[in-house]
Amino acid sequence: MKPGSVIYACLGSLCRLVPSQLIELGLGLGRGLLIKGWAPQVLILSHRAIGGFLTHCGWNSTVEGICAGVPMITWPQFSEQFLNEKLIVEILRIGVRVGVEVPVSWGEEEKVWSVGEEDEVKKTVITLMDTGGEEGKKRRTRAIELGKTANKAMELGGSSNLNLSFLIQDITKQQTQNKVKYGWRLDLKLSIAFFIYKYYAWIFLSWDADDCDYNYNIYMFVVRLRARR
Repeated sequence: MKPGSVIYACLGSLCRLVPSQLIELGLGLGRGLLIKGWAPQVLILSHRAIGGFLTHCGWNSTVEGICAGVPMITWPQFSEQFLNEKLIVEILRIGVRVGVEVPVSWGEEEKVWSVGEEDEVKKTVITLMDTGGEEGKKRRTRAIELGKTANKAMELGGSSNLNLSFLIQDITKQQTQNKVKYGWRLDLKLSIAFFIYKYYAWIFLSWDADDCDYNYNIYMFVVRLRARR
């Protein structure tokens, strides 16, 4: 298969598309292979045949796409995925938007964006895979360079490798000191804080901007709980 000739499309495990959007996605991508269930995404993205990545902009997918050095088509669904899209398209400039502007709510998928009349997926695929245009060449070059930089950072002695090692050392050292000083009380507080943080994390990312103050108070409560002695 010709290098850089295939688009890999994955919209995450919580994707909610109505039939008209699924049809438009299929028409936009053309013939292809459908993988049911779990797919080895990192392995797929690293294949030389992959020339583009249609993604929902989840953080794992965003990082994996960058590390693979593959330009992306962005189709965010909800929460922080829209921020990740801004990173991909506006900051790193290695992606092209499909055109979704607002988060998707259950039961209102078709109200948010109807693609049947505009062929947005097809247009975006053509734009991303255009290797003859100047902007397309620059986008692909930036993606490749970012991939090299990211992989270099993860190598032994790279910035990511070193920072993670320092973080583990710091946590281990702090945990040892705190256990000696505070014993079982610290373990109990951390367990409670972790439970509250984990329970509220999804809600925090799903609420509207009007709930910002309340969300911030919840977050600060968890921070204070973890910091208390």
